[in-house]
Amino acid sequence: MQFCFALFLSQRFKKKYNTTVVLGGPFVSFFGHLFYSNIFNFADFIILGDGRVPLLRLIDHLKGNDAISRIPNLVYRREDNKIIENPREDYPIEDIPLPDFDGLPLEAYRIKQDTNNLVLPYQISKGCLNRCSFCTFPAVSRKLAFKSNDKVVNDLAQMKKKYQSRIFFFCDELINNSYDRLEELCDLFIKNKLDILWSAHAKVGNLDKRILKKMREAGCFRLAFGIESGSNKILESMNKGFTAEQAGNTLKDAFEAGINVRISLINGYPHEKNDDVKKTLDFIRKNRKYISYAWVYKFSLNYGSAIYLHPERYGVKNLIAENRDFCFRFDETSGLKWKQRKRQQRYNHMRTLQAVYGNLAFNRKHRLLLFCFISAFYFITVKLKKAYSFISIKLKRTYFFIVKPK
Repeated sequence: MQFCFALFLSQRFKKKYNTTVVLGGPFVSFFGHLFYSNIFNFADFIILGDGRVPLLRLIDHLKGNDAISRIPNLVYRREDNKIIENPREDYPIEDIPLPDFDGLPLEAYRIKQDTNNLVLPYQISKGCLNRCSFCTFPAVSRKLAFKSNDKVVNDLAQMKKKYQSRIFFFCDELINNSYDRLEELCDLFIKNKLDILWSAHAKVGNLDKRILKKMREAGCFRLAFGIESGSNKILESMNKGFTAEQAGNTLKDAFEAGINVRISLINGYPHEKNDDVKKTLDFIRKNRKYISYAWVYKFSLNYGSAIYLHPERYGVKNLIAENRDFCFRFDETSGLKWKQRKRQQRYNHMRTLQAVYGNLAFNRKHRLLLFCFISAFYFITVKLKKAYSFISIKLKRTYFFIVKPK
């Protein structure tokens, strides 16, 4: 959706200002080659991967000071309509300058709960050691790299002073890719009395009570975990590297350390049975004391994921691109066909949402309202089997599900 909007804006900019448009980011870096010919109807250039140096060199080229063929990571269309993709280069994460938000309407980003602060994004590392079967990220960020701890501390201190905010979101793929580096960083936060609050994504494993307590002392107030399922069979197929029991223990340890815990769940993974869903619902109920919020996603088989590259390993077949070239419908080997899977996914998605909103400690009024609302539509759509599609709308951190009957 964001990419489509970017193309729409590109078209408007070119029409109104007759200017050069350059697209970049993870989406075009990984999926862009699937529809280069369409993209160049809206944009003039594409930069793959790290765009800091290539963009500067492209500007030099447009001024007549650099040859286009020498600009790394650049994709462009020649006059003969041939698409050219220049060689890729990676650049040290240590060289990333201090984030600069000057000129942006920062007041619009201040959190309502504390009008004196806004959440500042900052990246400590890039890359992910996990190899989840459904994820496309390993193909985008090809190696793990860290900024030096001294640079991190100095950058955060400068940002805190410049923007008068002590709240940060560390937008790393995982904050605990390295236990030792995380501990060293927390020690420096404490030693330098940085006095910041921060949140991040983390993985189950590579965390224990000791490091979690130190993280809290260093300012960590929230962690988000990709739990995905309460079934050990599904977790093993996903290559998550932990069991449901280990996940529950980590959530408990984080909660007891004083850290707010959020999780994500996935419905409709290949060969997910009713018993697997039941185990996920049991996991939610068993750990509801420790979980403050949960996202529930529907499984999507995406181009470039391990399941896409090796469907036979995961028991899927007959991959067919949907209306988006990077998402695929499929049948289970010796299992459900696509239409059966979609019906099952809708049903289990509703069950999981009921468990989430019926058990987790959201606003009491919203929880009761949502539980009744979802229960009513669950009866209509599942028991009577007269639902056709669902549209989710997020409003005030609550999800309302509208049903379109046949």
